[in-house]
Amino acid sequence: YVQFTDKKGFIYGSQCFLVMWFADHRICRRGTEKPCYKITSFQDSRLRASFEAARQKCREDDGELLSIETENEQRLVERFVQELRASDGDFWIGLRRSSQYNADCSSQYYWLDYSQATFRNWLVTEPSCGLDQCVALFYRPSSSSGQKEHNMFKWTDYNCNSKNNFICKYSDGRLLLVLMLAVTLRYLIVSISDDTNIYYILLATLPVMLLLILVVSGVFCFRVMSRRYVMDCKHFYHFLVCYSL
Repeated sequence: YVQFTDKKGFIYGSQCFLVMWFADHRICRRGTEKPCYKITSFQDSRLRASFEAARQKCREDDGELLSIETENEQRLVERFVQELRASDGDFWIGLRRSSQYNADCSSQYYWLDYSQATFRNWLVTEPSCGLDQCVALFYRPSSSSGQKEHNMFKWTDYNCNSKNNFICKYSDGRLLLVLMLAVTLRYLIVSISDDTNIYYILLATLPVMLLLILVVSGVFCFRVMSRRYVMDCKHFYHFLVCYSL
């Protein structure tokens, strides 16, 4: 999904028809295979988004800012961006770190989609470990050939309030479900294997169970006795009527 717009938001440029065609479509491997990607690029830098605003846009349609898990995926994303021929402008990806200062901050970066991938593609001087906590792909096609060769599509840290283009990623939802189930099962196993937990659970639920049994038994007995009483009364009334006749 690519947009080239003027300051009023109108689409323009030689690739207008391409942009319109991609407006409601995602780019997927071999056309349909997940993960899929959506690239948002603005000609006017004033229309670009901060890190959090870009993330919100991705999450609005069940995506997340891009995680790049392997070198092959890095090359794939590069190809997508190059084919769209976007103008100069870096792209947010879903990598960031906490605000705590650390002289060796490279290990503090994490993917927003909880990917555990350790692949990195930093610029030579990055990360700077300063105030810049969010990460973007360096994309300046109009720069000199030497700079493009060494810097193009490398990762650079940014102030999270800076305005950039961004790339969303739409992964298979089954992965998140598996992670949730794994966490749930782990919790259940810990709880069941803990004798103390079992003791307190039984202790807490036993009075409730006994009370429930007593209530159900009482209701059942009441209904049975009431039914017998009604039947006896009917027989007694029938006897009185017959005797009087």
